[in-house]
Amino acid sequence: MAAALLVTLGPAGRPASAEAVSTYCSGDSLVSRKLSAGTTWQLCWHIDDFKGLVLDKISFQGTKDAVPVPVLNSIAPVQMQVPYDIGTAEFEDLIGFGFGRHASDMTKAECPGGRIVSTHRAYTDMEGRWVEKDQPVLCVREMSKGLAYRSMWHTGEGRPLVTAQGTVLAVSFIAAVGNYEYETNYQFADNGQIDVAMGATGEVNPSMWADGGTDAQARDYGWPIGEGDRDYSASHYHSAVWRVDFGIGGRSDLKVEQSDTAWTGKRGGQSAVLVTKRRTIGTESLVNIADRREWRVYSPSSRNSDGHPRGYDIVFGKNDVYPAHPSLRNALAFTRRKPCEQLPMYNNDVSCANETVMDYADGEKLVDPIAWVNVGFHHIVRDEDQSPMPVHWQGFTLYPHDFSAQSPITPPNRATRNGFVAAENEQARGVTRSQGSTTTLRLAESAVVAGRRATITVRVTPKDPGQIAAGVLTVRDGRRTLVVSDIRKTDHGSRAITLPALPAGQHALTVAYGGSAQVDTSTSAAAILTVGKP
Repeated sequence: MAAALLVTLGPAGRPASAEAVSTYCSGDSLVSRKLSAGTTWQLCWHIDDFKGLVLDKISFQGTKDAVPVPVLNSIAPVQMQVPYDIGTAEFEDLIGFGFGRHASDMTKAECPGGRIVSTHRAYTDMEGRWVEKDQPVLCVREMSKGLAYRSMWHTGEGRPLVTAQGTVLAVSFIAAVGNYEYETNYQFADNGQIDVAMGATGEVNPSMWADGGTDAQARDYGWPIGEGDRDYSASHYHSAVWRVDFGIGGRSDLKVEQSDTAWTGKRGGQSAVLVTKRRTIGTESLVNIADRREWRVYSPSSRNSDGHPRGYDIVFGKNDVYPAHPSLRNALAFTRRKPCEQLPMYNNDVSCANETVMDYADGEKLVDPIAWVNVGFHHIVRDEDQSPMPVHWQGFTLYPHDFSAQSPITPPNRATRNGFVAAENEQARGVTRSQGSTTTLRLAESAVVAGRRATITVRVTPKDPGQIAAGVLTVRDGRRTLVVSDIRKTDHGSRAITLPALPAGQHALTVAYGGSAQVDTSTSAAAILTVGKP
């Protein structure tokens, strides 16, 4: 493993203390920065031959925290799989080539206004030669992130504007592998948020052309670049995986919670009623993204000043998981921490050699959890990718969830706003409740032969004739949902719906109107449809 280098910076480049991580690193392996808002990040770092930039012992200190509070034990990219759609090539740019072995010199062009630091590198290159050198590899800088907050909420006489611009501590490293050049980038925000990203730039691969295969239709596997439709650059995936070892509060009792929110089909006084169910992921698991699904890693024993367990959410943006590799089909895997489980594929530790994340997630009790975060990007090449290729980003966010009792950058004049303030609960005043409605269901035929699809007509009549019924219609056979359909303004309150073919027998059909902010929900009386034998 390569030797490490450090930078310790305070505001305007002045030295800052690093007590929280000094047990684990010091001197050239420590980064400590107090941001303009007064919050502080501290971390250790080193360069791994394969993973490249590895961050360890990451701590955050809010303006009201007496000491830095641990967040992560470690985080690093552990895979960059690049398979081409045409099936002629697949590269493992991180494990196969090594981000650390292909570290690029960091220049001022990549680190404007920041500080570039060097480390002593010692490793065997791809040709088997021993390499030993000092190399500038790390960029550390405080950057603007734009609007941090803004509020005109009533705080006394008048409505004074409360606003501020935020900053992040950006730490980045670049590795050049073949035609691609990858930037590993972390942005540690003044409010405790961590944005994790991998940027890919460089050049379109000149040896991968979809029009070179005799059995392939070029347009199905690539995109024409350059003049005319002669040269089809092959589409391909970038599947990036990070290994995230949480260390919230420095505790070992961490738990993983999954939240799923679903519409109940009911409405309250003005809006739909959605219910959130939370469950603890108690065993090693492979999980995937779904609408309104969230994950939180927290410590039951590390609590903020409100008495709530400190935690972090794992938040995804755009993500295309890769279907052809079992280890890359899921956005997340949670496994118990074991030293030999370092890479999600092609694992090179002798204690669990060649095992994959599928082997790690084998149903053991989830203790001291590791999150394997998989973010895929399907790259359809375009004319603008030549040359050089504009950087495309993939990544995720670690979002503080009750890590602090209030935002760590809360301005002093809002410090007392913590919890429900009855006198200022303006949202509870003057609310216009939605008006009632009546829903009716009419059968086109009261009896049909099995195999034939029946048609119904649904009419929703608002109590207030000035309102328009628009929203969701749910047709049920008893308790079984048959059809979910929308009713629009242009339907003028009436919609014909064709049902799926039903088995022989009698069916008690009802339709529920889901309501809107102006028109309340309602359910029709049952209509009996008789389905005869063919």
